[in-house]
Amino acid sequence: MLELAIACMLFLGVLGIVFFFFRYGTRAFMTANQRQGVQADALRVMDGLQADLKRTAGKSVLILNNSARTRTIETATVHRDAISLISLKDWSDPNNTENFDLAGSQPKWNRYWIYYASNDQDRGALIRLKVDPLPPPISPIPLTILKFANLCRDNPSFNNFDGSVPAHSYLCRNVYEFKVDRDGNNSFRLSLKLQEKRQLRPDGGIVQGMETYQLQMFVRPENTYPQDLTNI
Repeated sequence: MLELAIACMLFLGVLGIVFFFFRYGTRAFMTANQRQGVQADALRVMDGLQADLKRTAGKSVLILNNSARTRTIETATVHRDAISLISLKDWSDPNNTENFDLAGSQPKWNRYWIYYASNDQDRGALIRLKVDPLPPPISPIPLTILKFANLCRDNPSFNNFDGSVPAHSYLCRNVYEFKVDRDGNNSFRLSLKLQEKRQLRPDGGIVQGMETYQLQMFVRPENTYPQDLTNI
């Protein structure tokens, strides 16, 4: 009986150690997975915005980054900016006469992309709108301020462009700050900061703070003409 009791105690001790390391490993995996997810969201969003911004013409870019596009969180004032830029419905086929002037090999600008962060919550959402004006502008001109202001609603179903609601998609959640600035005449500085409440700590301690990931980049539209050599 004594040997059996000792064996049971040893077995329970080993089982407790195994369970402890299993719980620690599970929580560590959840923390790493959360961190990777936040980073992947930021990278995916900024890669898409960078690609659209590179293909556009610099003079078509319009930015809303005034005080109306800010929010106070605790004691910090953060930006929830908006940016619009002209584009094409399809860049893949240079022989498509709807999108390209075959004689001059120039784009026929026929679509606007709009990126903006919602401002109604401490952790907002980044939203992308697709606007196809009729008739298309052809030349790379920006939206008017009035039309742009009607396309940055916190609820994208309330957006209005010439009497209709543009198609939209949610790119990511947990947006703490989205900031867009001009850097010179035809370059732009983009900053995206995501925050998400931390998962359980691996050691079982009290969860405090937020998981934060910030990404910044500088982008120059490559279809800007004439070229501004001071920003290259």
